[in-house]
Amino acid sequence: ERFRLRCLPRPRGEPRDAIETLRGQARELGRATAMDCGGDWPTFPVQRLVEVERFLDAAWRRGEVRGVRKAPPAAVAAVRSKPSPITDADVADLLRDVPPALLETLAPFQRYGAAVALRRRRVLLADEMGAGKTMQALAALAVVLHRGASALIVCPAGCRAMWAHEVERWLPRLTPRDIIIVRSSLDAPAPPPAAPPRVVVISFQMLERLRELDVDGPFTFDAVVVDEAHAMGVAVGRPEVEAEAPRTKRILALVKRARALALLLSGTPTFSKPLSLFPLVDALARGGEDDGLNWLPARRVAERRLQFCRHFCGARRYYGGRRGAAAYDATAFTAELHAILGGLWMLRRLKRDVLTQLPPLRRVVHRLDDAATEARVDEAQATTAFHAAGRAKGRSAAAY
Repeated sequence: ERFRLRCLPRPRGEPRDAIETLRGQARELGRATAMDCGGDWPTFPVQRLVEVERFLDAAWRRGEVRGVRKAPPAAVAAVRSKPSPITDADVADLLRDVPPALLETLAPFQRYGAAVALRRRRVLLADEMGAGKTMQALAALAVVLHRGASALIVCPAGCRAMWAHEVERWLPRLTPRDIIIVRSSLDAPAPPPAAPPRVVVISFQMLERLRELDVDGPFTFDAVVVDEAHAMGVAVGRPEVEAEAPRTKRILALVKRARALALLLSGTPTFSKPLSLFPLVDALARGGEDDGLNWLPARRVAERRLQFCRHFCGARRYYGGRRGAAAYDATAFTAELHAILGGLWMLRRLKRDVLTQLPPLRRVVHRLDDAATEARVDEAQATTAFHAAGRAKGRSAAAY
């Protein structure tokens, strides 16, 4: 819960400063403001942030420092609004409405993850693949559905049947009629005055096409779960260019609107650059909303994206198209970004950290019909040979 005072090297093209020189300069500034200089860099509590910023601004006007980088509001919010630790009694109280069969299946770290999701209500669950994110999401959904909420589950098309099966299996209070799988526009839930759906399972592509489930549509989902949330990332590069796809905008709008639970699941929250994290974090923070977390002081999403890039994405000169424009496709202050994510929204556990709580390795043998399998293999090989021979062409006019 302390900030660290660091001196950064000079910009590119100028003589570089040695790291010990920078640390010495930081310690001199720290001693002038009675900071704790025992570590590599001086530190000070968050309560003194305004005082330290005023001192650095005065030093900059006197020419003693080259510039001052303001602490982003998200970092201040992460330190000031750090959630209280969740005890075993809190976990038991938060999960008291979970069906007993599901509760007994959960490992201790999975119960803790479900409790964190219910306590914070807006969480990026980034456990490593194979750590049971689906079971934790089902436990959190069980509690909010028990309170009368409605839920929307957005997932890849190949996972829709799996999610519907798991919901029906582990949430016995729901009937098959309460679970709607949207495979086409014909499966869209009936609008009011019909009874609202309890659980809707839909793919990313269908959510983009189905206007009935738009944020301005007739349905209001109190809980939204997005599986493989990293699919909503943006292309890195220039933040002034509209980077989100239409389906990403629609999903993020629904996530912002969810009040009871907004849960994003991803084993790989970002593949490369911090900019791909921005839409996920902005939706969880409800950026731009009057009652949202003021994590970046801007109303328009393009301005918040630019501020995010200036803080956490290293800028470079971009000479394609508009000469001299800035491109943000690097990384900067990753430790600070990790502290913000962990303090406000993200929960991530690796399998090696919870290996003792995981069940033993299970090997399952699936037996297939030999005749059916051989027929499918022969058909696939014949199709492959047909295309490889160059005969996969339309019929000529003489064949009609």
